[in-house]
Amino acid sequence: MTAPKISIVMPSYNQGDFLEAAIASITDQGYPNLELVVIDGGSTDNSISILEKHSDAISFWSTKPDEGQSDALNTGFKIVKGDIIGWLNSDDTFQPGTFLEVARVFSDLSVKIAMCKRFGLMDAEGTVFDFKANSFKNHQTLVRYWSTGGMTINQPSVFFRRDIIKDYEPVLDTSLHYAMDYDLWLRITLEHEIRVVEGHWANYRFHETSKSGLGFHDFLPEWYAVSRRYWGRKWSSVWLLNWLHRQLYHYSIRIFRGVPNRVKRITNG
Repeated sequence: MTAPKISIVMPSYNQGDFLEAAIASITDQGYPNLELVVIDGGSTDNSISILEKHSDAISFWSTKPDEGQSDALNTGFKIVKGDIIGWLNSDDTFQPGTFLEVARVFSDLSVKIAMCKRFGLMDAEGTVFDFKANSFKNHQTLVRYWSTGGMTINQPSVFFRRDIIKDYEPVLDTSLHYAMDYDLWLRITLEHEIRVVEGHWANYRFHETSKSGLGFHDFLPEWYAVSRRYWGRKWSSVWLLNWLHRQLYHYSIRIFRGVPNRVKRITNG
C-alpha cells in the first residue's frame, strides 16, 4: 500500500511545557509520508527554541501574533498539501502507530472522515489516567449535545480528507473560542458520515491553563449558540422540536437531581 500523505496542523501559543512531547508524538511515528505544520501565535516562552530545535522534522512553522486558535488553524489548513488532515493542539499527543492505522482506514476510498472509538485523558505530566469513548452516532445527536453528556467527538482523534474542506471559507469560525471544532463537525456531518473504528489514537491533556482545565461551564454558552445554527428556521417544526427536547431534558435532570434531597427530607421527618 502506498502511504498517503498525512498532514498535521498544530496551533500553539505559550505551550513550551508540552510542545516538545506533542511534536515527538508525531515525528517519532516513523510514518514515511508526513507533513507537520506548526502555527505559533507569537509565543513568549521557550516555544520558539523548541521549534528551532526540531525544525528539520517540521515541514513549516511560523510565529507571529494571530487572532487565536481558529485563525492559526485556518492558516495551517491553507498550507498543508496532504491527502489526509488531522490537527493536534500543542499540549496533546498521538499514540504510537496512529498514522499507519489512519492510512489503513483511509485506504477505503469511501471514507471521508474517521475517528477511533477511544481516547486517553492525560495529566500535566503526560500520564494517561483514564479512557473515554467517542460516542458520535449521527448529525442529529451531535446537534443535541445536551443529551449525550456534551461533545461526542474528541478532536485529536479525528482525521479527514482535504477535499471535504476545500470549499469551506473559512474552515473554522474565528468568532468561536471553545466550539470551533463542534461547529466544524456539524458542518461536515451534514454531508458525510464519520467512520468510527476501534482503537486509541490520541490523548487529551488536562492542565491548569488548558481550556477544559478551566471548566466546561465556559463551553456551554458557545455550544448552545452553535447548536441553534442547525435547528433550522426559527419557529419551524424542527426548531421547536429541538427547543422542546432541550427544555424537557433539562427539566427531567432537575427533577432527578431533586429526588434524593426530597427523600432525605422525608426520611429525616
